[in-house]
Amino acid sequence: MDDGRKLRLMMAASLVCIGVAGRLAFRGLMPPGNELVAFDLWISIGAVSVLAGSLLGRNYGIAVPVLAMAFSDLYIDTVLIGGGAVFILEIAVFTWSGFAMVGLLSSYLGKTADFSPRGLTMLTGSGIAGVLVFDAWTNFGVWLGPFYAHSLEGFILCYTMALPFTIGHLISTAMVLPVLSLPYLYLARTPGGVPIGAPERTSA
Repeated sequence: MDDGRKLRLMMAASLVCIGVAGRLAFRGLMPPGNELVAFDLWISIGAVSVLAGSLLGRNYGIAVPVLAMAFSDLYIDTVLIGGGAVFILEIAVFTWSGFAMVGLLSSYLGKTADFSPRGLTMLTGSGIAGVLVFDAWTNFGVWLGPFYAHSLEGFILCYTMALPFTIGHLISTAMVLPVLSLPYLYLARTPGGVPIGAPERTSA
């Protein structure tokens, strides 16, 4: 295994760990009953989805958030909830696939981001686009759940009620992603790291 592939694997593994640890840490700071607000998801899993897709390529962009969601959901459901949150399990289909979409989108929007102000701006822009895609997709899952009427009026109400959360996700992404990006951009976009345009970025 060459050094570039080893570095990719190490970065991917660290992103999974950061995603899981960050989600559990931020979840503990949220008031009870606010699980569906999902700030813990966007401060942690959303950020690592963007980084994995932008810096490691589309396959890692899908695998990293799915693994982070799998490990954290397993812990939350079995330890923190005890297997009683049926709707949380149902919406997991949308959250897991939503973050996979974010990683895939970032693999295109952020693939030329480098260790510079422009690179940070590009990654942050990828994160903002990811928020919009993720929230649009997961809100559809919420609408399918038991909270809103399955009608046009219920659909509009669902998305209208979600607007403050989307704004919060955008703000948290703009605050957290640039800071978290710095060490990974340095590793991936400097000599000895993972060079821009390396063949393995799209095939790994």
